[in-house]
Amino acid sequence: MWFILAVNAACANLTCAQAKLLLTTHAPEEAQVRVQRIVAMIETLDKWVDEVPPEPMARGRFGNKAFRVYQERLGKRVGELMHAIMDGYPAESDEEQRSASNAAANDELAAYLLDAFGNATRIDYGSGHELAFVFFMGGLELLGYFGRDLRSNESQDRAVLAALGLVVMPKYLDLVRKLQRTYSLEPAGSHGVWGLDDFQFLPYLWGSAQLLDHKHIKPGVVTDKEQVSHFAKEYLYLSCIHYIHETKQGPFFEHSPMLFDISGVQFWSKVNGGMTKMFVAEVMSKFPIVQHIKFGSLFPFRRIDDQQ
Repeated sequence: MWFILAVNAACANLTCAQAKLLLTTHAPEEAQVRVQRIVAMIETLDKWVDEVPPEPMARGRFGNKAFRVYQERLGKRVGELMHAIMDGYPAESDEEQRSASNAAANDELAAYLLDAFGNATRIDYGSGHELAFVFFMGGLELLGYFGRDLRSNESQDRAVLAALGLVVMPKYLDLVRKLQRTYSLEPAGSHGVWGLDDFQFLPYLWGSAQLLDHKHIKPGVVTDKEQVSHFAKEYLYLSCIHYIHETKQGPFFEHSPMLFDISGVQFWSKVNGGMTKMFVAEVMSKFPIVQHIKFGSLFPFRRIDDQQ
C-alpha cells in the first residue's frame, strides 16, 4: 500500500507530460533507462495484439477466443520480456551472484506480469489484473531496480514515482483497453452500473491527485464530453471518463451513476481521499480480488495474528 500512496503523492498537480519531463530532468539516468524498458515492454505487448487478430464471432458477445492465443504467447515469452527488463540488474561484479539474484526476482515478477493483462480461461479483465501490474511495478521498486531507495522523499524519488504513475500507467491503460476492445473481454468482478468502473480503479485515484489544485477543471467536468476529450491525454481520471464516453451509450448518470455522484463533489482533494478509502474497501479488502494475489519473498504473506 505504501507504493500506491507514494505514487499518488508524486502525481499531485502534474500532467502526464510534466511527469515525463520531470523524469528526464530530475531522475538519475539509470532510472530513466529502466522506466523506458518497462514502456518498451508494453509497446511490444501492444504489437502482439495486431499479430493475433480476433476470431469471427457474433457481435455484442463477450470473450473472443483469440485472447487465449495472445495469453499463450505471453506465457511462452515472458522469460525474454523479463530478461530485457532485468538485463544488467543487479550490477554486482560476481556474475554467479547476479544470475542467482535475477532468477529469484524474475520468477516472482513474471508471475505478476502474467496476471496483469486478464484471464485466459474466463477471457476477462478487471481491477485485480490492474493490481497485479501495480505489484509488478512495486516489486521492481522493492528490489531497488530504479537505482535508489524511493522512500527518501527527495525530488529524484518523486520524478521516478510520478513516471510510474503518469508515464508507465498510461501506456498500460492504452494496452489493456486495446485488449478489451479487440478480444471483447468481459469485466471481471464488475458491479455493473453500480460500480465505479467496469475495468479500472487506480487511474481514478492517481488521476484525481493530478487535479488536486487545478483552477479550472472541477469534478463536474465528467459530463462535458468536449472538455474530457481535450484533456484525456494529460489526466488519467479524464482518460477513464473519455473511454467510458467512447464505449457506453446513453446519459452518463444512467450508465455511470457512481461517477456521476462523485462529480458533484466540490474539491478534488475530497475525491482523492474518497478514492483512497474506496480502494482499500473495494479492492484490497475484497476476497474475490485478493485471493488471486501471489505471495513470495517480495510480498510475503503474513497472518494477522503474526502481526499482533
